[in-house]
Amino acid sequence: MLLWLCAAAPLAAQGPTEGVGTAARIGSVFDGYYFGSSYAFDHVVEWTVPVSLSHRLGPSLNVDLSSAYAHASAMTTSGTIEIAGPTDTDVRLSWAPVSGRLIVSVAGTLPTGKKAVDTSSVPLLSALATEVLNFTTTSFGTGGGVTGGFATAFAVG
Repeated sequence: MLLWLCAAAPLAAQGPTEGVGTAARIGSVFDGYYFGSSYAFDHVVEWTVPVSLSHRLGPSLNVDLSSAYAHASAMTTSGTIEIAGPTDTDVRLSWAPVSGRLIVSVAGTLPTGKKAVDTSSVPLLSALATEVLNFTTTSFGTGGGVTGGFATAFAVG
């Protein structure tokens, strides 16, 4: 009973905090699809350990880091294909100049994942990237990039 009461109570990292604060999160996700031996893949499985760190720099400024470690494997008629390693790291800076009305964000991807893969891994990477199967980690590295944007909300009517 005590376990259920503890699980029902909100944790400090779950809600926004006033002023400066840091929250770290880690989890695990398992995705698996089993097709049978009459297909190119008998099965494709992947487990991912996502890690994120959020730091509130002030009442309207946040910075977030997120990355993961993933391992994927597939059984084919030719044998087992595997790939594992860290993914790229996403960094996001969000500023809310008008609280509850406007958020401005800049996000970048740091190339911390794989820079190259063995050609034997390409069929597995193709299976992971297909939108039909919806795997958690679809890529082990993209090389990086930067983007920005804003969001706004206001009452109508």
